[in-house]
This record gives sequence, structure tokens and C-alpha cells, in this order.
Amino acid sequence: MKATIAWAGTCALVLASSGCTVFTDYNSTTEDAREAFVRGDFNAAYKEYSEDLDATNDSLLYHLEAGTAAHVGQMYERSLPLFDEAYAKVVEYQNQALAMDALQMVGSVTVNEKTMPYAGAVFEQVLMQAYNARNDYLRGNLGDVWGHVLRCWELQDKARKIYKKELAAYEEESKKKQSEEPQLDSGDVTAKMTSAYNYGDLGTAEDVYEINYVRYLNAWLVEAVGSVGSDDANEAWYDLGYVLERFSHVPFIRRDWVRLADRAGAHRDADEKRKEWNLEPLPKNYGSVTLFFECGMGPHLEEFGLIFPTYKGAAKFAMPIYKTTPNPVSAAVLHLGDFKERTVVLSDVDKIAFRYHQDRLPIMIAKQIIRLVIKIGIQTGGTVAIEQSTKGTKNEGVGQLAALGFSVATSIWNVVSEQADLRCWRTLPQTYQVSRIYLPEGTYPCRIDLVGGGSYDLGTVVVEAGKHRMINARSLERKLYWHLPAVPYDGVESSSQSPDSVNVDLTQEDQEE
Repeated sequence: MKATIAWAGTCALVLASSGCTVFTDYNSTTEDAREAFVRGDFNAAYKEYSEDLDATNDSLLYHLEAGTAAHVGQMYERSLPLFDEAYAKVVEYQNQALAMDALQMVGSVTVNEKTMPYAGAVFEQVLMQAYNARNDYLRGNLGDVWGHVLRCWELQDKARKIYKKELAAYEEESKKKQSEEPQLDSGDVTAKMTSAYNYGDLGTAEDVYEINYVRYLNAWLVEAVGSVGSDDANEAWYDLGYVLERFSHVPFIRRDWVRLADRAGAHRDADEKRKEWNLEPLPKNYGSVTLFFECGMGPHLEEFGLIFPTYKGAAKFAMPIYKTTPNPVSAAVLHLGDFKERTVVLSDVDKIAFRYHQDRLPIMIAKQIIRLVIKIGIQTGGTVAIEQSTKGTKNEGVGQLAALGFSVATSIWNVVSEQADLRCWRTLPQTYQVSRIYLPEGTYPCRIDLVGGGSYDLGTVVVEAGKHRMINARSLERKLYWHLPAVPYDGVESSSQSPDSVNVDLTQEDQEE
């Protein structure tokens, strides 16, 4: 019976190594905080998310969620350090992943991906810096905006390298494992997983590393903070050029590109496009107002799983699939006096997430096969060893019962322990949209109409020649939460904001934290 004990010990070791994190559900744990966020109680959402910032494997997510709640609630001083800490965690993960050898990388997924610290999807890593760039801009700390822009580019570069390294390591190990376990039909597993990822036509989905909205925001901020020298203008112009490739039909993006081309010294390019697009030079007394609009709630993850028989029991494969969250609002229309402009969707988070999963499908399949081979190997090897240990003896019947018990126990464990990792940044919007109006200097009544929602009066907006203003807004359900930060030429110290969007009536205890 030594073989029985050995195999049982191996199984117990595998079970113990997974820890209780296999059975935790981030989505249900954070449901109350998410509901508070959706109903506009951003201070409550911030507090609830902040209670678990030190969560063993989900710390990054709690920082992202709490940071988003604080940002939309205009608690920028609280949002900034949360996103800074999130950035530090991502950088640490990226550096470790780049330094890790193939054996270490593969060995980290032997039980369940939920047992590993969440490092964020690539698009989540890039988007978090867009929030901190706006945090600093909206609180008037313009000097630090450029640093957040640079961080975006650094994260993108490292993420590409990690993906290539992961893909090579997991595919090589997957091939080895398949040859070790002939009972596993890896082709069937691959086919079923591939068919489950039916996200439709993703031909128009943008690159998960190069997000249009982030590119546009970076270019806008670089100019708006007043640091556009020749080098900065070139960077901003380059970012806008990337956006222009996909949105050359949008009038305000054409105008932006031509203006920055001139500022970057590319006068010939600017003149050619003015002629092609029939653009008149912008009068010197014109300024602009830009609405950065986050619409609705982004996608969530659900599990697709399938239990199948093995040589000596049963096993399961499970994979996460992004699902769209229904949102009643589809767009916004910015009104400034007689001027109006409907928002344009620069980035669709649903499509970005779908493409991200589709791009990573080879890695997910390879990881799944590696885990299945290990689990089925333990199950088959242990069951056979127990059967053989008593075969031909008077204890053969007992051995058969023990083998059956081991098979049932490992089958249950194989099914229960294989759970899809459903963790994702749940407070992201469904789409990032922008509208921009160029208009003569003056004071204008401002209104935002939600397509599918209500109409919101923002009071008056002062436009100054050569200056550019931002309105930061988010829709949740059918309500709008906005912030129009004050500028020196307003002649006042206050800014315009939605009456119920700010939850900064902090207790003395909160203020001392």
C-alpha cells in the first residue's frame, strides 16, 4: 500500500498548494461596492474597495476599483496614490515576468490561475495611467501630467515582450505534456475552447497595446498643459497620427492633427491636409472645449466549463469569457450656445477586451492543457497504483474499493478546483468617447444631453482665445456625473460639477487617514 500513500500524498500536496483562493469569488465579494459605484455613491464605493487593498492575490484590483471610484467622485487626492501604487505593482510584475525563466513561468499555473496575484490585462495596465494623468490635470497639478504619459508608453513596451515570452514558454510545455498523457484529447479541448470564444468580427477592434482614447488623451494633455516644445509637439502629433488613421472622417480630429502638425514644424504636411480636407485656418480668437466622456459599465467575465470523462474518472476545463454589460446610454451631445457636437467612440472596452482574449487564446489553451495533464496524471497514476498494489492478493477487493474512492475523490477535486479566473477591472466604462468644439472666445451656456438618458445643465463656460478646456464626465445607468475644472480666466475659484457626483463630505476620521 506504499504506492497508495505516495499518490494520496501527492494529491494532498497539490490540493494544499492551491489554498482557499480557488474558492473565492472576487465578483461576489465586491458586489456591494460595485452597486454603490453604479448608484453614484462614490465615497461608499471608495471606502468598501479600500478595505481590501492588502488582499493577497487581488490587491491590484482593489487599488484600481477604489482609484476609479475616487476619480469619478472627484476625490483626486485619494485616487492618485491608489493608481500610483497600482502602477508600482504592475511594474514589479512586469520586471519579474521578464526576469523569469520558462520553467518558473510554467510552474506557476499547475493548479489554478486564481491562486496567483492578479497582474491586470494589458489594456487595464495602460488605462490606469490615463486616469492618473487626468487626476493631476483636474486637480490643477499640471507639472506631473507628462510623467503619466511617459509611463503609458513604458508599460506598453514591456507588455508586448511578456506576451511573446509567455506564448513561447507555454506552447513548448504544452507539447511536452500532451505526449506524457495520451488519454487527454488535447485537440478536442482546443476545439471546444476555440469555439467558445465566438466574439464575432473583431476586424475593427483596436490594438490592445495601442488604445485610441489613451493616444488622444495624451496628445490633448501635452498641449493643454502648455509644455508643447518641438519634441513634445512631435510626440503629441505622433499620437494624433495614430488616431487619425482610424478616425480621419471626424472633423475635430482632422483639425487637431493639422494644428499639432504646424506646432511640430511639419508645415508642409499641415498644408497638404488643409487642402485635402478643405480646412480654413483657425481664427486667432478661437479656443476649444473638449468633453471626455466615459459611457456606462464595461464588460464582466463569466465561466465556460465542460466536464468530461477520463481513463480513471473525470476532469474539467474552465475558461473565462467576457460578456457585455447592458447600458441604456449610448452617447452624449455637448452643447455650447448654438454649437453642438456628438461624442465619437474612440475606444470600445468591450471590443478591446474581446480582442485581448482572442489574442491570448493560444496561451490560455496551453495553460489549460498543462493543468489537465498534471491532474489526470495524478488521478490515473494513483488509481492504477492502488489497484496494482493489491492485485492477486486476498485484499484485492479492498484495493479495488480504495482505488474507486481515490478515483472519485480526484474526480471531485479535478472538477471543483478547475475554476475560471473571473477577475477583471469592473468599474471601467463600456466606451471612451470624445467630442470637441472649436469656437470664438466668449461665455457660453453649456449643456450635455445623454442619448438614452437625461439632459444636464452645466451652467456657463468661458472660452479664451488659444486655450483648451476639459469636461470630464461619466454616465452610470441614465445619470451623468461631470466636472468642469476652474481656470484662471473664469474669474472665479469654483468649478462646475454635477450636484450629486461628489462625495467628499468626509468625517474627521476620514480626514485623518
